[in-house]
Order: sequence, then structure tokens, then C-alpha cells
Amino acid sequence: MYDRLGRAVSHNERLEVDRIPAIMELCIQAGVDVPDYPTRRRKFPVYQVAGKMIDFEKRFPKDDALSRNHIQTSGFWGTKRLITSNAKTSGLPSDDIRGCAERGMEVWEDTRTGSIQLMQKYAVQTCGYCPEVQVGPKGHRVRQCQAFKHQMRDGQHAWQEATIDDLVPPVYVWHVLDPSSPLPLVDALKRYYGKLPAVVELFSQAGAQVRSSYCGVMRADIALPSLGEEKLVV
Repeated sequence: MYDRLGRAVSHNERLEVDRIPAIMELCIQAGVDVPDYPTRRRKFPVYQVAGKMIDFEKRFPKDDALSRNHIQTSGFWGTKRLITSNAKTSGLPSDDIRGCAERGMEVWEDTRTGSIQLMQKYAVQTCGYCPEVQVGPKGHRVRQCQAFKHQMRDGQHAWQEATIDDLVPPVYVWHVLDPSSPLPLVDALKRYYGKLPAVVELFSQAGAQVRSSYCGVMRADIALPSLGEEKLVV
């Protein structure tokens, strides 16, 4: 959104306003300047009186470097992006699998931790029926909800405050204790298996150390019995 405090996107504007990743939109609203996605920065506070928002700042101040003719609020996906030599790289050799996994684990944790801190300052909304997420003080009005009985609501979303799992949803998979073992996971022993987010499980199998915060879901303190021993478990 060019103006996070402006009018919500209507259903007729759903094809005119670009959609970007929620984390990128959250970072842009928090102050990160991305040339491909311009946004309005206010120098004066906005007040809300009796449910009405009062903005004392002019739409385009005289000292603003941007003018009305140079601002394009949609169509960013059609802009051709060139990959320059200044693009940031990890700096790790391609054969350092464990180093890449440890770096990826750090980035995953930093992403979730940083998102939690930003969500305490900037509001994020999610639909109570479907996984739709909108970054801003209010949700959009695009009628695209496909959840159960969405026909009764005419496809409208039911917005509520989002959590970190709504913004960065962890897809849980079964935790494999020994990736080199040829034995597959057995359905009869599923209550002894732990789970981890798919990206964390991928990094752990590549050699990265799993954080202690995942010990509860990965069930590291439970001994895995064999099929014969499982029948004797009370």
C-alpha cells in the first residue's frame, strides 16, 4: 500500500493494486525504503477522533522530493529488475552444506523474531476463516474468501489481529532422528515421533543445530521403541 493509513482497497481495485509478500510489506511500513515499492512517509502524527482519521499533513508537501507525476502506486510487477554485481550473497562456498544450513537457521529465527517485534508496533490483520493476511491497521475489502460458507458472507473476510504464525506460517513435518537410516517412518509409531517446521527440519538434516525452543515439539526426550516393543508399552 502506498499509504498505509489511506482508504482500504476495494473489490473493484483488486486487479489494480499489486500484491507483495507480507513480510516485505511489513518492513516497508516500518521504514525500509524499496525503490520498486514507493510509500508515503509522514512527518506529522495522524489523529483519530470519534472514529474519523484526521491528517494534518498535506498530501504532497512542498519539500517532498517526490511529486504527484512521479508516483506510481501500481504496476510494479511489470518493472524489469536487473541483477547487478552489488547483490548481496551469503559468501559461503557452494560445497559448505553445513555452513549454509546454520546460516539458514539463523535467518529463519531472525525473521520470526524480527517480525514479532515489528508486529508489536505495526498492525497485521488476518482473516478468521482463511489464511489471507493484510498488513495495516485495517483489512482490505476484496471479496475473495473461499472458506466454508463463504457464499453467506459474499466472499468477505472477517478480519482479526494476526499472530506470528499467520504472518510466517510454519509447515510442520515429522522429525527424522536418523536421516541416513533406510527404515521409513511407521504409522504404528506416529505417537512417538516429533515434529518440526519443514525449513527447520531441512536445516537440521543438513547439520545445523536445532534451537532448544523446539525440544517440546520434536519430542527429543522420548525414546523411540521398536515395533515389537511398542506392543508392550502401557
